Amino acid sequence: MSDALEYANSFLLGRYGIDCARVFAPIDAHAPQGDMLRGTPLWQSIRRAREADDASLPQGAWVKRLKRAEWDEVARAALDALATRSKDLQLAVWLAEALLREHGFTGLAAGTVIIDGLCRRYWRTLYPMPSSDEQEYEHRANLVRWFNEKLLVPARLVPLTSGAAEPDAEGSPRAFAWADFAQSRQARHALQGSARERAEHDERDDGPQAAELAQALAATSNDALVAAHRALDCCNQALAELDATLDACFERNAPGVGQLAGLLGEIAAFVAAELDRRGLLPAGEAADATGTSAGPAGSGGHGDDGIGIGIAEPDGCAAPDEQAPEPARAAGENAAIDARGSEADQERRHLCAPALATRQRAYLQLAEAADLLAQLEPHSPVPYLVRRAIEWGALNTAQLYDTLFIRGQGQLNLFELLGIGVPQAEEAT
Repeated sequence: MSDALEYANSFLLGRYGIDCARVFAPIDAHAPQGDMLRGTPLWQSIRRAREADDASLPQGAWVKRLKRAEWDEVARAALDALATRSKDLQLAVWLAEALLREHGFTGLAAGTVIIDGLCRRYWRTLYPMPSSDEQEYEHRANLVRWFNEKLLVPARLVPLTSGAAEPDAEGSPRAFAWADFAQSRQARHALQGSARERAEHDERDDGPQAAELAQALAATSNDALVAAHRALDCCNQALAELDATLDACFERNAPGVGQLAGLLGEIAAFVAAELDRRGLLPAGEAADATGTSAGPAGSGGHGDDGIGIGIAEPDGCAAPDEQAPEPARAAGENAAIDARGSEADQERRHLCAPALATRQRAYLQLAEAADLLAQLEPHSPVPYLVRRAIEWGALNTAQLYDTLFIRGQGQLNLFELLGIGVPQAEEAT
């Protein structure tokens, strides 16, 4: 039994009284996949439970109580249906979404294990079945793409720090998610940019300040961070297993889960670095997962803004104990700059930098390099090319071939890469 499967079993049994074996068991000896439920009252009730009003839209004079999605109800109904009535990939994807929104990364790990297990065991009979003219399971491929893309937003909103979802009247701290830390990092980059970029940032900036994030992270208990690290580790393992299963099931042109896996890898590196800073991560795992340790001397492991992840210096190479994954890099920038030594120290740090031990770490450092190059050489296409290469790194072989040689015909469009329009040729006079 894999760690992810064991983790999912423990969670589902404790929360919903059902384990993966029951979900994976055949519905009936003669029809292991059960019945098609689409269009039934149960199906419609699950769809209604997923619905929610958009709180960002103005209500005008017709103010009413906004409908919230009932994610726990969705999860319970989908689990029961998968175990007792139908093996359906749509139900499994809805289950994963509901578990993520209701239980965070723990729920996502369990939901991904369910999707993987159903695909492994019921691929030939799993609903939705392909139509007579659909030889490559396009409907199922679309469901996987939906899972890979649409869960990015709720994954970014899973709380990483202790606190309430919203601050209460007594001023208790709110919980912050990866989206908040990423926004803080983008704000730091904007403040280092041009006057126009700084003006645009000032107009739209309403996010938390770095000091507020640092305070919330420092107040988060060791147990909470260890639990988040465990959940993210199981998420990544489950996604890797699902990716391998999809490659085997689709045989060619398999949809992947690289976008979701990439995001969770970034978040996992951030959490692992904070655990390592607190001395709670095994030394081997710390070096393998993050390549970080304590911050600059005298900083207590935190930069001046205290978010807890040191960053590479803009004009040099950070020392091994100051390196950090890209999404949290801006967090400790002030401390890294203040801690700069002589040029000789810079050179020593560069020569002593650890080798790229893992693929994940290599891509994180590529992202850091692209950000730095974008600041130093905003006119150059190089950082954009590096970022595009990082995106390609999340694709499997079939997806990469389709992107480069089928859609792109083996060529790169630099205008598209830079986000500018293609200049029109002047008409002959």
